[in-house]
Amino acid sequence: MIPVAYDSEIFLLQEYGGVSRYFSSLIEEFLVNPIHGIQPVLSFAKSNNLYLQELKKKSLIDVDSLKFPYMPPTSPWKTLLTWGPIHHGWLALSANAKVKSADAKTLHCTYYRPSYIEQARSEQKVVTVHDFIPERLDWKGVKNPHIGKRRLCRSASLIFCVSQTTAQDLQEFFGISDSRVKVIGHGVSHFGEVHKRSVRSGRAKVLYVGHRGGYKNFKVLSQAAEILDDEGVEIEICTVGPVWTEEESRYFVSRFRNITWKQESNVSDQRLTELYSENDLLCFTSKMEGFGLPILEALAMGTRVLASDIPVFHEVGGEMINYFNPDSRESLSEKIRELLVREPTENEIKLRIEYAREYSWHNVAKKVANAYEEIQ
Repeated sequence: MIPVAYDSEIFLLQEYGGVSRYFSSLIEEFLVNPIHGIQPVLSFAKSNNLYLQELKKKSLIDVDSLKFPYMPPTSPWKTLLTWGPIHHGWLALSANAKVKSADAKTLHCTYYRPSYIEQARSEQKVVTVHDFIPERLDWKGVKNPHIGKRRLCRSASLIFCVSQTTAQDLQEFFGISDSRVKVIGHGVSHFGEVHKRSVRSGRAKVLYVGHRGGYKNFKVLSQAAEILDDEGVEIEICTVGPVWTEEESRYFVSRFRNITWKQESNVSDQRLTELYSENDLLCFTSKMEGFGLPILEALAMGTRVLASDIPVFHEVGGEMINYFNPDSRESLSEKIRELLVREPTENEIKLRIEYAREYSWHNVAKKVANAYEEIQ
């Protein structure tokens, strides 16, 4: 068994989210299936991350809760607090004193600022690069929440990119395109069954998963909903993500006559799986992403997907999903109307589930394990 250490940073930064889901799923697969030959070693003992708490309930890991909040780098001054001595002090509070330097020669950095102690324990550093969105948006210095990414990539023995699009960005922004780079995407754990997809009763349901600001482009969905509402189309739109602000609550609850809105936050893996199954369509409106995990999660449950017409979504979803112009509310409203007018066939549902099975966490972990072995 090859021991691989995982640092605490992403599990302190996120209570839930795509990156911490990626690492917790990878760790779970290695723990449940020793056939991969990887022994995960947590360099920390405390975290409020929901996915790790679920692993604790399964008796797979032993992680206590934290009594202090960790400052996420959501603004320049907060980024400063996650950089340097203060940052390392916070990480020390969650450290696992039982983990010795001999436990793992390989450290898989969960974000871009591992502590000095964690780096000193390892001979090889591994990093997963999820996207170059801050660089695309020209966020420089402490405005860039990924500060430290360039330096870490240059010193890493192995770099995982979650998509070919991200690998191309790695070359464009950092000039790195050598043999250290491996393109391995995200995975999915839960798969639906064709016969459990019941015929729709009542109004059609559209699901949105994730944050709603900036490049996530959520506004185009609300604008498309206005068009559909004016046309008398009756649908329900469920958003999964941060709690609505008071302004959002007023806007989405009171303005629409035919369209109803609901919102869920801090959902468990089980609840998210249920939502993918309960809804007729996932709408993914982002103008840029490093991968697009909700696409796979929806396909794994046999659910139709309507996503922005951008290269990375074609890379992830291929011909299994539908596309719209992310700059056009008319394009989105038209596609929603077209897709919801008829029920999907059993064969269509089956093809989506089979497509997603190629991205199972077992398959992903096997590729990651092989890459770990190459640097031993």
